[in-house]
Amino acid sequence: MTRLLAIAVVTAALAAAAAERPKLAFTGLTGAGLTDEEARTVTDFVEAELLATGAYQVVSRRDIETLLGIERQKQLLGCSDESCMAEIAGALDVDRALNATATRSGDTVLVTFTLLDPRTAQVVSRAVRTIDARGDLDPVLDGARSATYEVANADPAQVRRGVTLEPERGFGGFALGVAGNLDALGLRVAPAIVAELSGKRLGAALTLLVKASPGLRLEGRWYPLTFGRVRPYVGAGGVVFLNAAGVHVGVGAALRVWRIQLIADVAYERFLWAAPQFVYDAALVGLGAQWAF
Repeated sequence: MTRLLAIAVVTAALAAAAAERPKLAFTGLTGAGLTDEEARTVTDFVEAELLATGAYQVVSRRDIETLLGIERQKQLLGCSDESCMAEIAGALDVDRALNATATRSGDTVLVTFTLLDPRTAQVVSRAVRTIDARGDLDPVLDGARSATYEVANADPAQVRRGVTLEPERGFGGFALGVAGNLDALGLRVAPAIVAELSGKRLGAALTLLVKASPGLRLEGRWYPLTFGRVRPYVGAGGVVFLNAAGVHVGVGAALRVWRIQLIADVAYERFLWAAPQFVYDAALVGLGAQWAF
């Protein structure tokens, strides 16, 4: 009975918290100069950021297409002016509507996010970004992310709730953590302290190996792609002990959860010089966790 009561209380609390959040309709990114694929990518990205804030009950573009029906969708979703957005939001019975536009001129993309109150047809907040978008879409995504949080933090509904939203930290910068390396050839486990400094594509990691004979490993890392919360890498460098020195190559991946990065990797070390009693080769499997500063 007590357990059922506790479950009921928690369920009621979660329902109340959800009801307190404003309901927001996002119809997707529109504008000139971006390809359809680029617009879809930005739309999906902004929807994910809105959901990540936890501040709104989000009605996505796909939800809107389903709720409005095909004919009504064709009439309304093709427009981007504020009166049209208010009409969409009113038809969906939502508290907020987010209008996002992007216009490219040469290497510059102008991104404008407008948050509307459909019941009063008033602009709640607006964020504008002028982005140098030469090469790839990443700067546009970064601008869209910061604009999303700016309009949400300026929303009086969030101010009344006492909510200040911060974007979830992405990869890059300085991270410090611990790891364990299992040598599959010698069946030895070496604990380690790892410091990593990385940018978008390149970085480096310094590892202090804590064992009977302490050692240092320094490797450069290349991060070819990032898949949402997962970033794989390829590393190469050197390792030095008091009685041995060699080269290190490996591959791994990091899973990001807020500021915590969970690491898994495999590597091979070949010792070019070593004392007679030292292992000349090592096949390593590693697991670790880092805190991103």
